[in-house]
Amino acid sequence: MVFHYPPEASSSGVLRTLKYSRYLQDYGWRVTVLTPESDAFEIVDPALEAQIPASVRVIRTRFLNTKRHLAWRGVYPSLLALPDRWIGWLPWAVAAGKRLIETDPVDLIYSTSPHATAHLIAMRLAKFSGKPWVADFRDPWFEEVPEPGDSSGPLFHRLNRWLEARAVARSTQVVASTTHLRDLMRTRYPQHADKIGAILNGYDEADFAALPVGSAADRAGHERGLAWPLSEGGAFLVAAATPGVALGFRVDWEQEGGERRRTIHAARPL
Repeated sequence: MVFHYPPEASSSGVLRTLKYSRYLQDYGWRVTVLTPESDAFEIVDPALEAQIPASVRVIRTRFLNTKRHLAWRGVYPSLLALPDRWIGWLPWAVAAGKRLIETDPVDLIYSTSPHATAHLIAMRLAKFSGKPWVADFRDPWFEEVPEPGDSSGPLFHRLNRWLEARAVARSTQVVASTTHLRDLMRTRYPQHADKIGAILNGYDEADFAALPVGSAADRAGHERGLAWPLSEGGAFLVAAATPGVALGFRVDWEQEGGERRRTIHAARPL
């Protein structure tokens, strides 16, 4: 159960799931992805869609977007967007998932959020099938304390807290995309801490194989000062806005005393 999957291109979460579906087959898994129809996505990239392996079965279903389909002059009750405005995807996704399970039984159910609706779909299908369920969290389901200006109100917040707790309790395994989020969830749910782990985001070397290494452009990048530790996140945005510098980059690891540093390098000019 995945919302962010190609051709959707508005979130880096697309790459996390795309690469799962690409490399799980190397470990003997046959992957089926359940996701909304492509017109659900506001930003698309056909090049990403072209990276979906031919062996991956993609089932696209109908959906309702609360903001797009149920709003009156741009306004809708927040409870119609609980846990998010994609809750209208749930009935079609659950129906399609049940048909899949009945005709082509699965061994494991995986869901990832945002959007949290994917976890509610997976929860129902895990109960229906009796199969293990892995719930992947790329961001917190809710913020504690609620973010300033949150218009959904305290009831909405309490209901989301209850839904997250229910998902964590019913899942077989919980995976977070960062150690910080893993530790946050272990603190929230100490009774389930032993099943909450982390799989960190990385990069696929194959995506950078064609970039030149050690080229004149690379050296010019160093001369212009376009190399920074990744912890200085804003620096990469400066590189992106620098005339003549593309968004291709190479990451080098360097040992400085007892600390290992990652450095980002501009790879080539536009």
